[in-house]
Amino acid sequence: MKLRESGFTREEVASHYGVSLSRVKRWLRKHGFARAERKIPTEPVDSPIADLPFDTGMTIMERAKLALGTRLTEDRHLGYLLDGRVANTDRILEAARLRPVKRG
Repeated sequence: MKLRESGFTREEVASHYGVSLSRVKRWLRKHGFARAERKIPTEPVDSPIADLPFDTGMTIMERAKLALGTRLTEDRHLGYLLDGRVANTDRILEAARLRPVKRG
């Protein structure tokens, strides 16, 4: 379980050992492991993305992708992942320090 102590996710441990996620969960419960801290440290967003004019034709999610860089990925089955965890649009915009545009 050194991988878990190093901050690996349960999914990464399962993949490393070639076992199911449920088996890893049982191992962790049996040995009393708490949830690991995030392996990927969060980087501060020092991007001038918020200063871009809105007539650039970029969507709010495209702006968020630029601001967050490698912290934001997309999975075909899970959707958007922020720091390796599933995230909704509100959480992504908050991390990118962007606000949705209210029209009307």
